[in-house]
Amino acid sequence: MARVVVIGGAGYVGLTLCAELRVRGHDVTAVTRPNGRFLLERIGVRVQSPDDLERVGPIDAVVNLAYPNRGSVYAYPQRNRELLEIVRRLAAGGARVVHVSTQAVFGFAIEYPIVLGPVPTRRDYLYIESKIELENLLARGWGNGELHIVRLGNVWGPASPTWTAALADKLLFGDPVGVERQDGFCNATDVANVVAYLAFLVEAPAHPGTQYHHLAELGETRWSWWIERLASTLKVAPVFANERGAYPRSLTQELRETWAAHSPFTFAGEWIYGRFIGSLLRSVVRRMPGGVFAFLKRRRGRPGGEGRRSPLAGGDPVFLTVMGAERRFETRVDAAWSPPVDREGSWRAIAEWMREAGY
Repeated sequence: MARVVVIGGAGYVGLTLCAELRVRGHDVTAVTRPNGRFLLERIGVRVQSPDDLERVGPIDAVVNLAYPNRGSVYAYPQRNRELLEIVRRLAAGGARVVHVSTQAVFGFAIEYPIVLGPVPTRRDYLYIESKIELENLLARGWGNGELHIVRLGNVWGPASPTWTAALADKLLFGDPVGVERQDGFCNATDVANVVAYLAFLVEAPAHPGTQYHHLAELGETRWSWWIERLASTLKVAPVFANERGAYPRSLTQELRETWAAHSPFTFAGEWIYGRFIGSLLRSVVRRMPGGVFAFLKRRRGRPGGEGRRSPLAGGDPVFLTVMGAERRFETRVDAAWSPPVDREGSWRAIAEWMREAGY
């Protein structure tokens, strides 16, 4: 039995992981916000506040699922440093660290080179910038300790708020679920396989140093495979957009498309939340004294914009870009592990959930 701490244990993956670790006989503590306490305590998981970590005691492994996703868009680097400090304090006795990241570090369109190693810092959407930064903070700060950085594909599965439930809702309300004649790779990983692999890393023999892992075992499946089954279950016809929408690949393109919008509000929004323009502005504002542009510094993450948890907000060009992904994010995991759930098994579990949920 291992003593495991899961940071961000009240989320979709976190709850499933905590339950899986408990089934495997591990002693599990979750570090999370108070609003997730009742969900964790009902499956026998202790909950600890980030402000009171001394009570946790010696542990064997830390799994970090948390990342900045709320509050001022200019405070995300500080939130990353706070997360780094939480991980350091918990792992101070030599515990292995498993940090969960995302394929989006290579861009939502996976337009940057895919490397099984560190990703250079760059200007991008705030979500991507913060994910890259936290990976690199951990990698630089871990020395000879054991660190696993696991980049997940699109997390699929029963009740997935980011994909399964969101796509079902789009289908029901007649919102576009893709672009005509652009059937991209889904680059998906089933939540059951995610937690199985994270548990595998918790239980594996010691392997000091930093290792990178990529998990998207269902990635070669096209989005149409899932959409057809979801639509058939819901007895609706899927709707597709005529074009992908503006997903800027460069600062020049973003400037051109922003000016072309001819809308002051759109232009202002891009300056705060945009991919390249917004990144430059955020860097400038962070370096200003506290009272300067205080109204800007109160800007918070917005659904479908910066601070997004998901690219699924209605009308979001990022979502349409993901659905038309022309490049696979391929799995690179420990050769001793194999996924317990295949594509058909994944769909059966989703279909059963849809029936139980009343879809």
